[in-house]
Amino acid sequence: LPIDSPTKTMDSTGLCRTSQAESLGVSREDPAPTCEEDAPAVRLHAFVFMSMFQAYAAMQNLQFSLKKEMGVSQEGDRAYAFTWAVTMLHVGKLLSRLGHNVACICWTPLTRVFISMGCVVIGSAIPAIFILSLKSDWLGWVFISYFFIGVGIGVFEATFLAVITPLGKNTKSFAILGIPTGFLTIGVPGFLLLGEGMPTQVVYWYVIACTLASMAIVYSYAPGGPGVRHRSEAVCQQDQVAQASLTTALKAWRLWLPKML
Repeated sequence: LPIDSPTKTMDSTGLCRTSQAESLGVSREDPAPTCEEDAPAVRLHAFVFMSMFQAYAAMQNLQFSLKKEMGVSQEGDRAYAFTWAVTMLHVGKLLSRLGHNVACICWTPLTRVFISMGCVVIGSAIPAIFILSLKSDWLGWVFISYFFIGVGIGVFEATFLAVITPLGKNTKSFAILGIPTGFLTIGVPGFLLLGEGMPTQVVYWYVIACTLASMAIVYSYAPGGPGVRHRSEAVCQQDQVAQASLTTALKAWRLWLPKML
């Protein structure tokens, strides 16, 4: 009887590994779930997505609160400068999406995820400390804060799904649910609490706390993370997750463009 070809299966830790039939040549009758399709979802990664997009939602939804706190009117030079300041959120996203493979070429995708989370923590701490607590009205804080958040979100979106790919499609599908959940958390219960008198800086500190908790989750559960045990047993798991560059993706346009059309 022919020996089975290597099959990707799940180990007890929820990570993918490759197995082979016994050397006697007995075919496997009930194959284990493949890591690409039937692997159980690591649901904690949805919290990671939720935390990052809570920061995104806070930057978008709390603009008026910052404007009011800094004494910026609806018209005039300061209002014009404030508009440009909050636009840095999208400028940072665009630059990091296009340039992170160049600027972060010496770091692995997992390291880039930690860097993106650090940017979000810094960007969220700036308004909480300097604007809302120390009452500074310098518009430069808004430029810096929104740019850091934009860079963090842009790098995160471009790398995190690549990092958790070895955990299978179920994990990626479940993780993406954290995106609308993050916007919902800030937009509904967050604003209800603000309407009841909760200080605005509490939202920023909540975002920071969730992001730090997400860093611990990635450390402990992401493939290749320092906290993942028995990494040598996870053959399907790679120490460095390969991520295609923009140039490589454009060269392979025949694979994805027809499906988009």
